[in-house]
Amino acid sequence: MAGKPGPKPKGKRTPFIGRYPDDHLAVYKARAAAEGIPLGDYLARVMAEAHGLDEPSYLNRSRNQPELLLNTGT
Repeated sequence: MAGKPGPKPKGKRTPFIGRYPDDHLAVYKARAAAEGIPLGDYLARVMAEAHGLDEPSYLNRSRNQPELLLNTGT
C-alpha cells in the first residue's frame, strides 16, 4: 500500500483565531479562492511574505508559478 490515505500532513502548526474587518476578510477569502487554497493557508503565506520568512513548505508552490493578483478596484 502506498502511504496513508487522506490529505498530506502540514507539520506542526498552532491554531490562532483573529478578527478582521468585514471588507478586508472578503478580499482575503477571494484571493485564497483564486489561488485554490484554504483561507488559513493563504493568511500564513501572506504573513510569512510580509515578515521576510520562507513560504510554508506545505503550500508546494513552484518558484516558477506566477502569483495570482486580483484587481480590487482600489
